[in-house]
Amino acid sequence: MRQILGKLGLCPVGKSETELLYISPFNATSEPNFIISIKSNRWADLTDCSSGTVIDFACKYLKHYEENDTIVDAARWVKNIVGYSILKVPKTSVNPASYDKHYSYMDHQHLQTPHLIHYLEQARGIPLEIAQFNLVEVNVHNLKTGKSFLALGNKNDEGAFCIRNEHCKAQLNRPYISFLRGTNVDRTGLHIFKDIFDYLTALSIRGGEPYKDDVLILNNYYNMPASSGYIYGYPYKTVHTWLDNTLEGHAATCAYKRYCKTLGNVVFKKQNRLYANYVSLNAWHVAKKNRAAQEG
Repeated sequence: MRQILGKLGLCPVGKSETELLYISPFNATSEPNFIISIKSNRWADLTDCSSGTVIDFACKYLKHYEENDTIVDAARWVKNIVGYSILKVPKTSVNPASYDKHYSYMDHQHLQTPHLIHYLEQARGIPLEIAQFNLVEVNVHNLKTGKSFLALGNKNDEGAFCIRNEHCKAQLNRPYISFLRGTNVDRTGLHIFKDIFDYLTALSIRGGEPYKDDVLILNNYYNMPASSGYIYGYPYKTVHTWLDNTLEGHAATCAYKRYCKTLGNVVFKKQNRLYANYVSLNAWHVAKKNRAAQEG
């Protein structure tokens, strides 16, 4: 975002440890009311309460100047501005912001409720001792029904929760990715997972051993454009994808493969051959555990 605003002739007029402040490129005012998150690279325009990713900004900018403003147009515009490509969202992906607005965050605590632990360990095949470092239980209010419920939750890089239980899958507040640093100081690889359960499945297979390389959890395929900034300009030599064996998952896998080719020296490795006959890594893992239990 900083590169784009710089190309548009805008410089920050204020700065904190976490944010950069700009004059809004969309509204004629002298107040610094356009904010960029340094960590997540997301923006927010306080003049009209809009916010989003780089692609969302590009769409808004093009629409503001009465240009074609589809995601394809926005990706092309960003590439022309900053000189590198932005990953596109698979056509079948739905913006989670369009269907999660009726859920509201109340509070969260350590994972301890029996039915959530049962769902985690029995339905998902993930031991509590591995999941407890990445999941909490979130108290959620349903604005439609007026009732509250508990769900497993993992935080994204915007501080919002992705929630899941046996009946619900949703994103609270700002949809975004979750990025986890690897244990190695010199990290040369990146592992990309669709959601927290696939990542925790991989950890379970590894006996709980953390990845030495970095990990990026999409939380939703709609967040793919935001992952571009985490890959471009970093010294990754290898990118591994652990995405679904669905039309949407294959489209996302192909998009990452094409993107790695544009980077020149990054080797792309898709890992879904391991679970080729199943929708996801977690689905394969659960089926394998169920077979072992039956045979035992």
